[in-house]
Amino acid sequence: ASNESGVQSAVSFMNSGVIAYYIFGGIGTLFLALAAYFYWQDYTITHDSIIVSGKVIELQFGSADRESGALPVISYQWKGQPKLYYGSIYSNPPAVEVGQKVDLIVSRNNPDQVTLNIFSERYLFMIVFGFLGLIFALIGYLGLFMRVK
Repeated sequence: ASNESGVQSAVSFMNSGVIAYYIFGGIGTLFLALAAYFYWQDYTITHDSIIVSGKVIELQFGSADRESGALPVISYQWKGQPKLYYGSIYSNPPAVEVGQKVDLIVSRNNPDQVTLNIFSERYLFMIVFGFLGLIFALIGYLGLFMRVK
């Protein structure tokens, strides 16, 4: 008899929609954690860094038809040595143009940690995951809270 009631309560749990709220809440929490990670990553690179001017020397396209977007290649000087920085995000249309002067944020402690100081490189993932995480978490946790009452 207990087996039947256990199966019945599991079925009623799934039919009541509670599992969807747990899924939404879990995804929301995961996305908020990712947004916090991207924020922390940006902070660790930029908190003890200097701004260096660079010049876009090339756009590398992700595919031959140029539909997937372009990745900037930037030339800059670090302590008198020429260096290259390859952007981390493909964008279509390209976020920068060849010949454009841009600011790079270079870590004083680790000059290999470089970030292009534009919105898409620094804040895009943080904002997208933060916004979606907030929406999903609100749906999930408010749904669970409202079902309890």
